[in-house]
Amino acid sequence: MNKKEAIQRFKDEELGAISLTDQPALDQAWNDWTDALCKNGEITDKQYGTWVHPKFSKIERVQAKIPKEGF
Repeated sequence: MNKKEAIQRFKDEELGAISLTDQPALDQAWNDWTDALCKNGEITDKQYGTWVHPKFSKIERVQAKIPKEGF
């Protein structure tokens, strides 16, 4: 998995559960999530060690809170 794919999955799976205004929680969620990816063998140790926290716009954060169709 490359970083672009990881960011999209994070947006789809995790971002909606994090407060819109809580940057430390967002950073921690990214750390925890990438740690799990690494432990599951989905990304390498190098990827885990070098990927920085992505920046998400307010619009991306709000969109992540909107329920997906079909759920």
